[in-house]
Amino acid sequence: MYPWMALRLIEQLQDRLSHHYLAIPPHMQVLSVIRLLAEGAYQKGAASDCNSSMSQSMMSKYMHIVITAINSIAEKYVRFPMTLNERQIVQNGFQHFRFRGILGAIDGTFFKIFTPAEHEEAYVNYKRYHALNAQVVVNAQNRVLNIRICSGSTNDRFVWKWSWLRRHMYNLRYNADIFDNEGPFYLLADGGYTQSRVLLTPVADAVENSPEASVPLPAVEIIPDVNNGNIIENDGEYQLGLQERRTIVDRMNL
Repeated sequence: MYPWMALRLIEQLQDRLSHHYLAIPPHMQVLSVIRLLAEGAYQKGAASDCNSSMSQSMMSKYMHIVITAINSIAEKYVRFPMTLNERQIVQNGFQHFRFRGILGAIDGTFFKIFTPAEHEEAYVNYKRYHALNAQVVVNAQNRVLNIRICSGSTNDRFVWKWSWLRRHMYNLRYNADIFDNEGPFYLLADGGYTQSRVLLTPVADAVENSPEASVPLPAVEIIPDVNNGNIIENDGEYQLGLQERRTIVDRMNL
């Protein structure tokens, strides 16, 4: 987390945290919890750091308060573009990929968790450890626009299929006024997703340097209006743009 982001978070949570456990200043509460969440460390290690110096029991008491406070302001910052102006801003960020109508890059990532007390089998992912599967959508600047959490046994396609975001993207697609005035909208995805009228994915099993690796012919067949909607400024850069999209989400997940 950048220092300015931490400072803004502390400022936003100052009043909410000042009434709890006054022995620990709000900024220390926030910074120690951020460290714990970022590193996945044990409470005792984060609490005993020389810069925070508190007991594990104390940290355990206020950790849920800090996380609840963070969740209470999350919707102010984790927000999918809903207005014409917001959609235009996000699209502009993807212009250097030579795509038009892109509202975000989507991918799933696993967060390892301790074995749940109930229905633990639902959280075992394909790598054979307990986890949560987070569907994350980011803009070109790695800002999170939308997130959905499911159990680790689910795959990316399942999480997407039953998400609010999928319904919303199709609502945009079939809204005649929006389609005519703003054009079709898409999310950029990887091969773990099925290409559709609202998802653009790389050409599967394309041979390196072959026409299929650079020209999205299958995309035109599956989505007949891709070129008519001016989604791609240069057909030859379709595959390259999707590869670059992958780095956007990967950087965020790291």
